[in-house]
Amino acid sequence: MANSVPVRSLYQDGVGTYALGIPEFTGEVFSIFRQSNKLWPMLKLRQLSRRAKEIFVRHGTSQVLEEHVPGVEMLGNEFGFDQFEIGPDEYATAHHDIAFADEDLAHFDIRQPVVSSIGLDLSTTLEERAFRMLIKAAQTAAKTIVTSDGVTTKVIHPGGQNVTRAGLTEAVAYPISATGAKNFRDDMWEMAEKFDTDNVPDMNRVCFINPRTHRVLGQDINIWDKDLSASPGDIATRRLPTIAGFQIVKTTNVPTTNVITGPTKYQGDYTLNVATVACLSQDAAQSVVFS
Repeated sequence: MANSVPVRSLYQDGVGTYALGIPEFTGEVFSIFRQSNKLWPMLKLRQLSRRAKEIFVRHGTSQVLEEHVPGVEMLGNEFGFDQFEIGPDEYATAHHDIAFADEDLAHFDIRQPVVSSIGLDLSTTLEERAFRMLIKAAQTAAKTIVTSDGVTTKVIHPGGQNVTRAGLTEAVAYPISATGAKNFRDDMWEMAEKFDTDNVPDMNRVCFINPRTHRVLGQDINIWDKDLSASPGDIATRRLPTIAGFQIVKTTNVPTTNVITGPTKYQGDYTLNVATVACLSQDAAQSVVFS
């Protein structure tokens, strides 16, 4: 009896019999990762090449313009610069070992659930950490620096702004009712005003909310009214419209707990946070909190 000739689907010419095995699995993982991650398409990615950190330069606010008197020499005014550094994290991994024999003999798909789990785990971790850093940026206070003359001071703009709603809990600040929806909508208008005051462009403003806030906003009939909006959304499919100039994105990864584990820079008390707002074209951030 002659030997059969199996199709070696993992063979790559000039490389080897199993050359396509790992890239195929990795490709499936990242396909799930990109499909489930709502923040990924909006992030600005930096690639570190032969360096261990990225340096970001920021500058102080300029002084009020002077009225020039012809004939008077302009000697120049002080201008202050500052910088901060961001280094890469340790590798975040999600891994499982699938036995070839089990996959060959199983009457169900083993790999796909594992692949989906890994992709979702990585996606969730990235979103959670990115939102925490957005919130921390929004809560960073302004910084005063002294310029090179040793006397003049300049103010570095704070990392963002915050909107606070009175209430001991989220349920009190934003009850599931028309009142709660109006409260949140009013706060979004306040956020928009703060963006406007900081001269943040109108484009690419995004508000990330948790599922409960999404439900709260569903109680406000005004945001579904076609007479009040050119794109009022769809109450049947729960698709929210643009509110106060912000695109609404629902996610389960807006932090609302006290994080005390994991890398230090992501730790913090986020229990009062309800939503995270960002202008993703200008690196501006805000958060909505209740207290």
